[in-house]
Amino acid sequence: LGKLNHCMKGKKAKTGAIAIEFKAETDGVALLTPVSYSSFSYTVKCTQCGAERENISFDDSEKELQGSRGTANFVMSCKDCKRQCNINYTGNNFNHEAEDYTDWQRVITLECRGCSIENASCNEWNIRSESDNKYEWNAADDFFEYDEDLGRPVTVSELEYQIVNA
Repeated sequence: LGKLNHCMKGKKAKTGAIAIEFKAETDGVALLTPVSYSSFSYTVKCTQCGAERENISFDDSEKELQGSRGTANFVMSCKDCKRQCNINYTGNNFNHEAEDYTDWQRVITLECRGCSIENASCNEWNIRSESDNKYEWNAADDFFEYDEDLGRPVTVSELEYQIVNA
């Protein structure tokens, strides 16, 4: 198996309504799904001044927006220009079974205001084999287990992500 490829496709960062998609080479996998929203890590860029923050993770709980009655799942004041930005999860396709994980799979949709997402990755996955055995995977390396019930390996490799307009 090749080295895990956390490659980001897409020409430029996305703002507004966006989606995170993934694809991977799989064998013996019936379901490949993130554990939760907080399994994702993002690089967030201020659209005002361009300052970036890496390794941002957040769950789907709501936080108050400063000076507003609204809420968001992620709220940040830019460390450079002090402008507030926010991100809301607007949907997910967790637990969606795919016939072919080599095709792009939309996994999360988000709304970004005052910032863009430059990079995204997921570090915690749940895998269900074709024989219904369950595995957890931290995505640091390729996944390889032998499924006795299936009589062959269960594998995930070449994991890639892309950010697209939703």
